Amino acid sequence: MKKSSIIKFIVLFVVATTVVLLAVFGVFDDGNGENSSGVISNSSSSKSPIFTHIHSWQDATCETPKTCSGCGATEGEKLPHSFVNGICEYCGKDA
Repeated sequence: MKKSSIIKFIVLFVVATTVVLLAVFGVFDDGNGENSSGVISNSSSSKSPIFTHIHSWQDATCETPKTCSGCGATEGEKLPHSFVNGICEYCGKDA
């Protein structure tokens, strides 16, 4: 084997190994603050990762703000009543 072929092989091996190790330890960011493994690293302690989920939002009504059906997290505020023919279309309350 030529010396240049050996050097190319070593460089390729090191790059491939680095990419695999980075993927295994989940350091590739998907652009949403989460990495490819779905784990966010805890800046205060790297001992235990923080697992997250994707919220499944239900629209806000006059009784509840926007709410995640998976974890119960809320966002924003309740909506005002929406009266149609004198009855709220969300809760059925009379005007």
